[in-house]
Amino acid sequence: MKIIPAILANDINRFKKYLQICVDLGVDEIQIDIADGKFVNNTTVSISEIMQELKNFKFKLQFHLMVKDVTQHLEELKQINFEIIYIHFEALDKNYDFSNKKIGLAINPETQIEKIEKYLKYINSVLIMTVEPGFYGGKFLTENLEKIKDLKKLNFNGTIGIDGGINNETFKKAIKYQPDFVCSGSYLLNDENPKEIFDEYRKIISKS
Repeated sequence: MKIIPAILANDINRFKKYLQICVDLGVDEIQIDIADGKFVNNTTVSISEIMQELKNFKFKLQFHLMVKDVTQHLEELKQINFEIIYIHFEALDKNYDFSNKKIGLAINPETQIEKIEKYLKYINSVLIMTVEPGFYGGKFLTENLEKIKDLKKLNFNGTIGIDGGINNETFKKAIKYQPDFVCSGSYLLNDENPKEIFDEYRKIISKS
């Protein structure tokens, strides 16, 4: 199981700070949140600013699009070498073409797995939100971990990740459900000692 730092930044200086923390942690993969102020009531740094800063780093990249205009943002991200981009089921055009295998689905807490079942054969990854999306520090919604079981019952063969509200206690709950990865944002990146938090996550995994 992998721990992936999730960066949600409203200004470029904070974005740079988070990138440097990820370097110091020694991680090889990060998730970058992009919010447009429409799908969620928050706006992050622009894709052009992100692209400029990423030139100085060599992370594997996930993007989490919390946006209404999915197509426009995907077009902007075409110039970036990414591992996967998560788009929200709730913002999905019913005729969306899933021919790009680097596209995964993110689902809000209120969305049940049965709603996305018909899309599972087209995608390689599902990101389960365990908070209401858009901001750091939301309340962890434990019941959403059951969706991992729901996906496995449907024989979904792709990766399953969870995102939101992760701290030491909720991390312990999450790994019992055996997701492939867990995203950690504010608890990790805003702490005075992120490495201590990250090492604690690793200890929890080793004891599980």
